[in-house]
Amino acid sequence: MTATSSSRSCRFLRRALICTLVVAACGGSGSQELHNPEFGVSFTIDADWAVYDEGQFSGADLDLGGRAPERRLDPTWVRGFDGSDEPSPANVARDDAPAPQGMARIQVLTEQQRTSVDLAALRSVHLGFDPVRAERDEPDGPVEILRHEDLSLEGGQHGVRMVVVYDTPGGEVGVVDQTALLDGANSVLYLLVVGCSEQCYADNRDTIEEVASSLTFEKR
Repeated sequence: MTATSSSRSCRFLRRALICTLVVAACGGSGSQELHNPEFGVSFTIDADWAVYDEGQFSGADLDLGGRAPERRLDPTWVRGFDGSDEPSPANVARDDAPAPQGMARIQVLTEQQRTSVDLAALRSVHLGFDPVRAERDEPDGPVEILRHEDLSLEGGQHGVRMVVVYDTPGGEVGVVDQTALLDGANSVLYLLVVGCSEQCYADNRDTIEEVASSLTFEKR
């Protein structure tokens, strides 16, 4: 990743901005649940957010680490969502969007993918790079981790949740809250990503936290 002019003082200001600004609710009242009955997975977003399936937006073609064709993933189930006043599929997976947006993904892995997937791959699945390594390599660089939590759920799902601030390819600062989990057999990938621009995240942090924390697995 190309180094930027970000300094440690700017990083402290960035963290202070996100942590101290008054949080405003995003959108109207109520909520809607997105549910996949086959895998028993659900999460909740605002009722007035637009929802798209994988045929309506680009971004379903994710790579589980590396660039080898055999590691390329075809989506099993994908849903995108956009909380802007003028929603568009183009906003999905755009981490510098002016309003909260995101994507959920369920992916059945091949045998080779099951044996090769690791925590670094889970951290990289949305961003395309490992933020832990990026921040370690450039402590004052364009990537800052605000939250890093290893997860182990009662149903056997395990993985990582991260909140990452980074310079997007478009040159703007984006914030992404990503949860990436595997089932107990490492055979299914579950991904929930919510993000937007730095200012949007500061204004809508509670809403984004609610969406990211609403990921639920049915007991089976």
